[in-house]
Amino acid sequence: MTTPNKLNVEALNERVMKELLTSVKTLKYGHILITVHDSKIVQVDKTEKLRFNDSPYYEKGSGI
Repeated sequence: MTTPNKLNVEALNERVMKELLTSVKTLKYGHILITVHDSKIVQVDKTEKLRFNDSPYYEKGSGI
């Protein structure tokens, strides 16, 4: 039999994994930072970069 506390931890773990997977699947360029306190994931930061390589004004090596 599972205890209420164990159910809460399992639900939280499922939620965290779902958020991480969603963040990875929706990220084209950038990074994901996972913050851990006392061996527990407490925060996920997603930074997305926008690339303009296909812009008609883009010339190799010239930047924006």
